[in-house]
Amino acid sequence: MITTETNPVSLPKDFSVTNHNNSPPLIINSKSPFTVHYAIWPYVTLISLIITVWLLVYVSTVLSRRHNHRNEQNKSASFYATQAASTTGGYEASTATPPPPADI
Repeated sequence: MITTETNPVSLPKDFSVTNHNNSPPLIINSKSPFTVHYAIWPYVTLISLIITVWLLVYVSTVLSRRHNHRNEQNKSASFYATQAASTTGGYEASTATPPPPADI
């Protein structure tokens, strides 16, 4: 309900308002998807983007750790076999035993 100084005026939900300066009418449409389009979708998009980036970083970190862990196992086994040869200048194999492989 819109009131003026002289009398109250009741207007419907969809109406057109013009002023006296010959400007185009202001059309108010109560059925427009303004709330969904401008208030809800930006938040949904932002939250989805944050979750997507977090998942990508998490998955890449897990895969990188698995890859590095497997490479470390191979390097440590060859390290024990060549440790004595590199320190003494000979070609004999080391008597040290490598650590057991970890189960993944």
